[in-house]
Amino acid sequence: ICCYSNSHPVIDSSNIWSNTATTYGGGMYCSANSSPTLTRLSFKYNNASTGAGMYCSNNSNPALDQVTIVNNVAEHSGGGIYAPYSNLSINRSVISDNQSTGKGGGVYLSNFTSSVENTIISGNTAQDGAGLYISASAPRIVNCEITQNVASQFGGGIYMSVTEPELVNLTIGDNTAEAGSGIFSYRSETTVVNTILWNEPYNEVFFKLTGTPSSITFAYSDVQGADNGIVTNGNGTYEWLEGNINSDPAFEGGTLNPYVLTVGSPCIEAGTPDTTGLLLPY
Repeated sequence: ICCYSNSHPVIDSSNIWSNTATTYGGGMYCSANSSPTLTRLSFKYNNASTGAGMYCSNNSNPALDQVTIVNNVAEHSGGGIYAPYSNLSINRSVISDNQSTGKGGGVYLSNFTSSVENTIISGNTAQDGAGLYISASAPRIVNCEITQNVASQFGGGIYMSVTEPELVNLTIGDNTAEAGSGIFSYRSETTVVNTILWNEPYNEVFFKLTGTPSSITFAYSDVQGADNGIVTNGNGTYEWLEGNINSDPAFEGGTLNPYVLTVGSPCIEAGTPDTTGLLLPY
């Protein structure tokens, strides 16, 4: 599917499977002020050089709700979604098991303000930013599970480059990377609230050694290792505000809902009492 030059289709309850593009957008290409509304779609087994599931650029504004983006393969970047210069909205979706040899195994966001809410980003692979690669933008990432993503280099869960994202009410766990298995930060500033970072083997948070310093602020979050889980490399600062803990979150495990908190988890009732503007789920 190609959406170009102010096209605004509404697509519902459809499968977009097993398509190939030599360059951009194996499943869908969206550009030039287009704003598709996508509901209950499935993007699977698509291939492209960049943006295997979806490619969105040039001031496009796609809105995704209840969309599944699974098992797509990009030769370069954006296994699931590649979205430069786009206002992308993702809600109640699953982005999993996508592959990219470059940046953004699950989602690549850059240069515009996007939002990702109530979404599972899991099992994706890339060189950098296996779950999410965020560059030169200020997206809002809320109520998401970012787990079991694998980066061969940096940023298993999230890679942040020259960006100011807002990270609220996330579970970031069991991601892997050479450095910054949970979050890798380069010239970025972010605030992390009501979030779990747990069971990442090579640092929960890692700042790049060179470039403009990064900063990160934690509040009401559970970070494995607390201060020891945050590696600034002398190239930035972190703030450890009230409400933070360093305790095993006691995930349920298993195959159905592995990251649900069990009864008695120290994370229950440990979040901020002021939920104004946090868009927490009912």
